[in-house]
Amino acid sequence: MSHSSSRQCTYVYDPPGGVTPDDRVDVTRPEYEPCPHEVADTDESRCLFHQAETEYPSERFTEQFQQALATETVSPTFTGGQLEGLDLAGETVTTSGGDPIDLRGALINGDLDLSDATIEVPLLLDNASITGSVLAENAEFQGPVSLVGANIDGMHCRGASVNGGLVANDLNTGYVDARGLSVDGPLVLDRASFASNLLIARTTVDGTFSLEAAEFNWSLDATSLSVAGDLIANDVSIDAECDCIAAEIGGGVELRKLQVGEETDWSHAKIGGSLTALDARFGDEANFSDVTVGGEAAIFDGTQFTAKADFATLTLRDGRASFSDVAFGGEAWFTHATIGSVADFSRATFQGMAHLRDAAFEGDLVLRGIEATDQFFLHGSTIDGDCECTDASFVHFQFSATVRQKADFSDATFDEKALFRASTFGDRVWFDGAAFAGHLDFTDARFTGKTTFDDTEFLVDPTFEDTRFAVTPDLSAARFPLADDIDLADRREQMILAHPESLRNEGQRLPIAQVQGEFSVPAQSTHLVEDDLTITHGVAQALADFDPRTWHDTVEEPLRTARTAVARLPDSEAGTLVFALHLDTTGQPTADSIENVLVAGVYCRYDDSIVFGHLDPAFLEADYLVPIPASDDAFESGAAVATSSELSKAAIRNERFRAALLAKQDDDEPPIHSLVVPVLVGAGTLDEAD
Repeated sequence: MSHSSSRQCTYVYDPPGGVTPDDRVDVTRPEYEPCPHEVADTDESRCLFHQAETEYPSERFTEQFQQALATETVSPTFTGGQLEGLDLAGETVTTSGGDPIDLRGALINGDLDLSDATIEVPLLLDNASITGSVLAENAEFQGPVSLVGANIDGMHCRGASVNGGLVANDLNTGYVDARGLSVDGPLVLDRASFASNLLIARTTVDGTFSLEAAEFNWSLDATSLSVAGDLIANDVSIDAECDCIAAEIGGGVELRKLQVGEETDWSHAKIGGSLTALDARFGDEANFSDVTVGGEAAIFDGTQFTAKADFATLTLRDGRASFSDVAFGGEAWFTHATIGSVADFSRATFQGMAHLRDAAFEGDLVLRGIEATDQFFLHGSTIDGDCECTDASFVHFQFSATVRQKADFSDATFDEKALFRASTFGDRVWFDGAAFAGHLDFTDARFTGKTTFDDTEFLVDPTFEDTRFAVTPDLSAARFPLADDIDLADRREQMILAHPESLRNEGQRLPIAQVQGEFSVPAQSTHLVEDDLTITHGVAQALADFDPRTWHDTVEEPLRTARTAVARLPDSEAGTLVFALHLDTTGQPTADSIENVLVAGVYCRYDDSIVFGHLDPAFLEADYLVPIPASDDAFESGAAVATSSELSKAAIRNERFRAALLAKQDDDEPPIHSLVVPVLVGAGTLDEAD
């Protein structure tokens, strides 16, 4: 449609080059033609929409704009125009022939207000500049919308709907609130730039959602986003938070080289296809917990997590998970994850604690060449395929898992603890060339296939208590650099039980009746009998404030005695450790006021007696007693091999629990802690014997 007369505007729009509209949204873009509108007056060569300066008010522009749309003989073309704002709120906007409204390259000084409007034809705003905002809340666009290369100060289109798709590649804008937007077709934001937040929570896209190479100076909120097709966010940069909580993506998700400066949250998201996040970088915590991936894979190869990475309860029923060459800078959580095929962590590095425990690996688990500088947990997990752990490096390794097929730990290094307690191996196992510098514990482990230790290096003898081998391993093929001839049972006594000669009154017994009901304690123990809430609170805080290195030096010897005593009890799992503190103050205890720690006693109930592994009456001169059950969860491998840090955790937890109980007790309830009674009564019986 065109119109020509001697009074026709002489303006011809010269479109800028370099920006090409994305063709995934089918938009009709007319060929550029001379302006079809008549000049504003006989002395001018330009129409109202192409005058460089005008004193027309915004209302006049809106009125003339609507008249032009309704004119059958003039095409709805305003390319390169300059308008003083458009207020079309609540209007039904259409063209006489159904052609698109062409505002490509236009400059709108002010707002484009389409709030609650119905736009019946496509809207073209490619390369347009809007100094105000696009106001389109609850607007209904019955045709596609094109904002390719547009410059817009801000956009408010909450609750709007677009039929046919929205294409806005190379858009430059500020704050955008598009919450609840509905797009029937693709949504394309490739290379778009957002100077402020983009809010698209609860937005639905019936097609592909693409924002490749988009840049966000602030945050992206896509909570409960729903996309029928793929979500493509490769090379995206987000300076602040990225929230995709409970998003539902029908296709795949591509996050290649994604960079997020602050927290990322994809928790509870459901992805119908694959999740690909190669070489991404997360600058703060990344939460992918309870994410379900229905496609072939979840791939994070080469990605950097600088803080906590949470993949707890991640579910890939039929797919594989690949985290090869990933750098986990904080804690890594994969607890209760379900991986239907191979889980590959080859060459990954773990700088924080790694929790792969209680997970279901239904294919192979590959830990080849990984490096873990903190604690690494697999206990409670099941591996239906092979477990490959060759050339890996661990500090503290707790396996205690079930492997249905082969397991290979060849050439792996374990600097401190390597705990395979209660592990089950269903086929061949290799420890060939592995190096164990710390305690290695196979207690209650089960090996149903051949197991080899060829050229394995043990700096500390392994524990094989109640370990079962279907094929007896040849330990003579291993190396023990610290001794020429080793008796494993005897060495276990030396290495784990430490100092049996330090035990006092080992085997001492008390009838249960002596510690129940009315019981007798030594007169000099009166200050240890009655619990005081203020003192208990103070001790708990003092223990929490203790410098770890100083704590290690303080408890090193008493902890060895306690470990020895626990191991010698007839039922070590039911044991209780009682430590005595010497304080140098009568006021509120502090970390500095704890002068000395000794083992008051270690005991368990066995049959109808209290049996002591150790009982030192010297504790009667101490100022405070700290009882700790040997079954405390802090003792990850049992109290018999407890570390000073585990003892600290257990002591703090029990004292805080003790304080909580004291705070709830009635005044007439007995204030004495039941777990210290046996050592008090036991010390009294020793006095009587003397």
